[in-house]
Amino acid sequence: MKRTIALLLALLTLTFALNAFAAEGSNPNTLAFTAELDAMGVAYTVHGLTDDGAEKVTLNNTDSAGNEYTFTFFFNGNNEEVTILVWNTIAFKESDFSRVLYAVNDLNSGYKWVKFFVDESDNTVTARQDVIVRDNGTAGSVVKDAMIHMADVMLEGFNVLGVFAK
Repeated sequence: MKRTIALLLALLTLTFALNAFAAEGSNPNTLAFTAELDAMGVAYTVHGLTDDGAEKVTLNNTDSAGNEYTFTFFFNGNNEEVTILVWNTIAFKESDFSRVLYAVNDLNSGYKWVKFFVDESDNTVTARQDVIVRDNGTAGSVVKDAMIHMADVMLEGFNVLGVFAK
């Protein structure tokens, strides 16, 4: 019985330790980015590793026009790539598909790094930015700057796409 209790306590301790580790992040670039967010006083959530080994971080944003959305960051395990996504930028009526596609193409022609995609399966628009980083001490500020740039582009995206939002 004592052995069972000791084993359960060891497993419980290990579980708490792993959860605490995941909540803080383990990828050096994740840690650098979350340190930048901490310095800015921005709230975020570290979700730990995804099935493909990327570390996931989310933060909610409200822009100057009152648009609310969630940034989702995937810090690749190779410490060289970060993907930033904003899913469901807008939801639109199926009958507006071609007009939304035209508007998204127009946005994409005007922006080099942030791209918008129309998801025909659920009639939503997703925004994506891929960032190349290095584990050389600059990753946190590079991803922060990419996020700020994406927030500016998202504001324009909402201005163009907002007329189609249901």
